[in-house]
Amino acid sequence: MATSTDSVPKLRSLTFVTALGVGLGIIAGCGSRSADQQSEEREPSADQQKEERDAMNFAKTQIGLFKGPLNRYRLHTKDFPSTEQGLQALITPPGDADESTVTGWKGPYLDTDALPPDPWGNDYQYEFEGGEFPKVWSWGPDKEDGTEDDISNRGSESSGEGEFGDMEEDLDIEVDTFDMDSGGGFPEPEF
Repeated sequence: MATSTDSVPKLRSLTFVTALGVGLGIIAGCGSRSADQQSEEREPSADQQKEERDAMNFAKTQIGLFKGPLNRYRLHTKDFPSTEQGLQALITPPGDADESTVTGWKGPYLDTDALPPDPWGNDYQYEFEGGEFPKVWSWGPDKEDGTEDDISNRGSESSGEGEFGDMEEDLDIEVDTFDMDSGGGFPEPEF
């Protein structure tokens, strides 16, 4: 017949093995959770990567949209805004509140009261030191100037690309005009 003293070592062994198993399970769970967190920190998810690409493309598009207003400004004033005047010169005439210091300003050249921020909430940067075209850029996702992720109308500064870098495409479009008053209505499209 088994005595109570015989079952105590078996119970202690079972308790020790159970506690050891639970402890190892907790440690293993923490380790795998930590590895998962590290993996997430290293590699953004596919959705995060797409979101970042979309934001960068949006910034490129916005930067490209400054080209037309800057060229109209130059057409009227015979030069681009200075670095000090910046992109704000496309909305309000440069100078003090009483008088513009720029002859020929016929703006605003943008249909907005304020310059749009880049997708990361920063102002677009502008620099014109003379030459062919001003540099317009965003600090990019890291919000720091002069880093790899800056987005510029000049593409990579070291690549030697011209104004608006690889973002500019020449489109050859023919436009036919017609007289609506002639009573003929819209012309039939030609395919």
